[in-house]
Amino acid sequence: MAKAKAKKPVTVKITAKVSGYTGESAGVQFRDGVGETSDPWRIRWFKDHGYVISADNTDADEAPDETAEEEKGDE
Repeated sequence: MAKAKAKKPVTVKITAKVSGYTGESAGVQFRDGVGETSDPWRIRWFKDHGYVISADNTDADEAPDETAEEEKGDE
């Protein structure tokens, strides 16, 4: 029997709401307005809070939904 392939974690880029932001938000380090994570909980959190998420190095079937929402003001 062949072993099932382990799924590779999905890494996404997160664009900060504030252009050029450098710092930490929700456990993700941002530099010049961009952060990265493969944590599904954090990806969902950023999506739910209106951040722009884009697939970084994933297969099309595994890529998360991209959000093309306009940037919203700070909550």
